[in-house]
Amino acid sequence: MRRFLYFIVFGILLVLGVLLALRLYGEDLTRLAMVPSGDFTRQQALAANAYADPGMWISRPGMGAGNDPALWQPQVREGFAAPPEPPEAPPFAVFFVHPTSFYSRTAWNVPLDDAESRQTAERFVGGLASPFNRAAEIWAPRYRQATFGSFLSDDAAGGQALDAAYADVALAFDYFVATVDADRPIVLAGHSQGAADVLRLLREKVAGTPLMDRLA
Repeated sequence: MRRFLYFIVFGILLVLGVLLALRLYGEDLTRLAMVPSGDFTRQQALAANAYADPGMWISRPGMGAGNDPALWQPQVREGFAAPPEPPEAPPFAVFFVHPTSFYSRTAWNVPLDDAESRQTAERFVGGLASPFNRAAEIWAPRYRQATFGSFLSDDAAGGQALDAAYADVALAFDYFVATVDADRPIVLAGHSQGAADVLRLLREKVAGTPLMDRLA
């Protein structure tokens, strides 16, 4: 019985110690766990026509409901009424940039063929871009996103990784603009890292250009 009580006391002290360490050193421990320890590796620029390849998109017109996560719709549970049809909207096109789905500290930028990151990104698009699926077109590019630790790093490498990710997004956006009908309204949307990229697109690709008249 006494040993059991000692075990309980030890467990309580251990938990309190861990909580204290997290309170005092939580930020440092998070950096240690998430920020890559290696040097930043400069990403080779994608070809100018890279996004003409359908495989460079998580969502784009023509994929079909079964293959396009942005067209996902929740099933109506038995016994519940289906939601009313929303009012008709004028045709518009959505450019959506998904949030960070790469958390490894093995690299500053995710390789495009990283299977786990790709699957997570597709789930994010299914959950976060599907509210726009009344749009005439939804485009969501794959891009060499910066790892989560880039946001926690004080080193130049973190900023370089985010710049490299944005370069892919900007190239995808150029293809989107060139492909969508010139008179079609457009919506820019993103989440987390994707939201930061969208804000940069607004500053560098939209502000002061004719695209402002088309932007919702």
